[in-house]
Amino acid sequence: MILFNQKMGISNTSYDDLLDNTCDKQPLYSYYELININYDLLASLHFREVTLMYRDGKIPMPAERLHPHNSVHSIIPSYRPYFYSLSKDDPAYVALFRLSTIGDSVLHDDNITCDKKLLGLKSIAPYVNYYKGYLLGLRSIRKHKIGNLDSLVYTMFKLKMGLMDIVYEGEKQIVVDIYECISCSGLPILNRPVCDFERGFLTAAITNIYNREVETREVECWSTGSTKCRFIIQFKD
Repeated sequence: MILFNQKMGISNTSYDDLLDNTCDKQPLYSYYELININYDLLASLHFREVTLMYRDGKIPMPAERLHPHNSVHSIIPSYRPYFYSLSKDDPAYVALFRLSTIGDSVLHDDNITCDKKLLGLKSIAPYVNYYKGYLLGLRSIRKHKIGNLDSLVYTMFKLKMGLMDIVYEGEKQIVVDIYECISCSGLPILNRPVCDFERGFLTAAITNIYNREVETREVECWSTGSTKCRFIIQFKD
């Protein structure tokens, strides 16, 4: 699993072990059982072709979203047909990632459970996840030699984070969409974005590519009812 290592303490933990006696496992594949897709054909396509298909609205979307509730069921269902076509283990991979990142912030949301606060905050998870993503961005700059937006798009695909599409590149801001985002694709509608990990990753990567300070905002998310994540990266200078 690319995004996990032994320091996180879960690399040798299986999906079955994590969910044993916690919930039934049906939600893991809920979306894939409802939508008829030729996965062999999808797997034969280049990831950039699939990104263009998403942009043109040619990838089928679920007719209904799952409903949020107070259990792990709220975070494990994913809908990433292209990554699923490449590996049938992708739903379990996504579930492990979410249990180690967004689980706390989603399951402790006031809309789902109760007003659980720590030091006046609902959850510190969004801040921690942003920092985790930022650190991964810094490491990826060196390891994957990210020097421009094109190499950033490729790296996000190789890390299984999602399919990145450059919507706009200008002097003052950059706008990117991410399809099949590992943090949110398949989540219930929570009325707020949850992709702090990706926000941190993009901030680190874009800052280093352009050698300019940036501020990154997520303005669309699967958890707000969209079929993609949209990030606006604003240059500060």
